[in-house]
Amino acid sequence: MKRTSNLIQRMRLPAVAGLVLLTMALAGSRAQAKSDPFSHLMIFGDSLSDTGNYFLRSGGTPPAPYADGRFCNGPIWVEYLSTQLAMDYQPADNFAVGGATTGTLNSNDGFAGKQYPGLLDEIATFQASAAISEPERALYVVEAGANDFFVALASQESPQTLIADGVNNTVSAVQRLWASGARLILVMNVPDLGVTPMAKSLGMGPQLTGLCAAYNQVLGQALDNLAEAGIPTIRLDAFRVLSEMANTPAAYGFSNVAVPFLLASAGSSPDQFLFWDSVHPTTGAHEVLAEEAVAQLLAAFSPSKGNGKPEAKINGLNGLVNASLHRR
Repeated sequence: MKRTSNLIQRMRLPAVAGLVLLTMALAGSRAQAKSDPFSHLMIFGDSLSDTGNYFLRSGGTPPAPYADGRFCNGPIWVEYLSTQLAMDYQPADNFAVGGATTGTLNSNDGFAGKQYPGLLDEIATFQASAAISEPERALYVVEAGANDFFVALASQESPQTLIADGVNNTVSAVQRLWASGARLILVMNVPDLGVTPMAKSLGMGPQLTGLCAAYNQVLGQALDNLAEAGIPTIRLDAFRVLSEMANTPAAYGFSNVAVPFLLASAGSSPDQFLFWDSVHPTTGAHEVLAEEAVAQLLAAFSPSKGNGKPEAKINGLNGLVNASLHRR
């Protein structure tokens, strides 16, 4: 990974030491692991997790200089996550589509005369497809909500309705996956949209930050309630990660968090920018998000958060996943 050498200096996320050692171990040799910790990496979400589904459906959007249909300038966080878990990324296991809301709407509906799926549609498509091997050993990623905000802003929907509908849809998504055999579900909350260049250009930064925080508080409580009902989830706090990168950019190797790279002056390097366009992060920011995802996986399965000999980490995670499943 091209930014890993800088991560040791700039990361301020949990379990940094164990995480860096894990990354080194996985990059060193996949043969050291007895098997992948997860049978599949199943992905449901929007443009933050889409590696080309919207591009194919829309007939070529977003075009270059976006990278191979991604809403980014390079690999995105789920691809970095696959690499860090020593897993081969499988595009067929990614159902995320740019513009997806948490429900059945898509913010891009009507573009090119087509309708596009929302999060619940993506899960329905997965449920109707051929069964995957060892579904209980797969890691299921649920990432959506930002487009609910964009739709709500355009339609002047009330914050109360936005939060209630979005959280209820996300809970429904988790429940549907659980009913399909999922037992390892990673849920990402809504990133801090208030720090995006779009929000700042509209003069809505503080308001959007506050609304995202309120949404995530309700989402967190809903997921706690699900856990009490016997459906646990692993949490990925994208709100905190993006906020930290925006508020302490030098710690992450960024020098520009206000202007998207696509609007930068000639000769600029995207490596210095937090945002690729007005709302989507650069590949460097995606890498940081993936590092945090691995940290949360280690924290979920290991009381010591992955501390130990580097060469044993991937095998250890594999064993911890198995042990967790056997207890249920």
